[in-house]
Amino acid sequence: MLIAALDLAASEIDHRVLASLARMLGTTQDKRAIPAFLRLADHPDEDVRFSVARWMPACCEAPGDEVLNALVTLSTDADDDVRDWATFALGTSLEVDGPAIRAALWARLDDVFAEAREEAILGLARRRDPRITTHVAELLDQGSVAGHAFSAIACLGDPALVPYLQEYEEEDVSEALRECDPKARAARDDFAAQLIEAVHARLPDLDFGVYGERFEAGLTLTARRNQLHWSVEMLLDRVAGDAVRAAGLIAGDLGGGESGS
Repeated sequence: MLIAALDLAASEIDHRVLASLARMLGTTQDKRAIPAFLRLADHPDEDVRFSVARWMPACCEAPGDEVLNALVTLSTDADDDVRDWATFALGTSLEVDGPAIRAALWARLDDVFAEAREEAILGLARRRDPRITTHVAELLDQGSVAGHAFSAIACLGDPALVPYLQEYEEEDVSEALRECDPKARAARDDFAAQLIEAVHARLPDLDFGVYGERFEAGLTLTARRNQLHWSVEMLLDRVAGDAVRAAGLIAGDLGGGESGS
């Protein structure tokens, strides 16, 4: 399917067919489709450009400069939906950062299309840019934040956002509150330190570590050369802060002892 679609995209001139082909190429998630997307990125038809902005990121686990430059350009497109999806790609879909990416996101803060503006704000929050806190607070105050937005806000982790988050349902904002509330974050970090000691005491020969992702909130304990993972936050909640018990659960998962709740 990929080769046939690529061959057709190279010669097709009908914009409706090209838009459909771009969608088809995106579903393959194959990096070999990237050159075709790049050729279509400045197509005169907005539906084709939309399909590029929407589907090209699916084929880029590690996007190169050409892809990023194309998305930056599409984030300034005349069409609202093209700008929105290109901004979402730069801000959320792709784990990339740098001056050009941040400049493109900041440029969308004055966008007349609310969705594109919101994606830019969340993209900057996800990159932990402290200058975006006021804009995040405004979004929260409007009462329309949902879904992946709270994960981005958790990455920002600014205490100034706690009062705004407390106006939402607790189950929706628990992660963001834990990262933004200094006391909750300190309790989690203390538990992580105790967990490291407890796991080492229980399993002294285990090769393990605790780390945090750059573009995600929270901490993860990993073992056996990154083959096994445990969310530190989930362990904390499960054992009510008892690091020794959490170490026992990990030992059980590894086949070395306690495995109960």
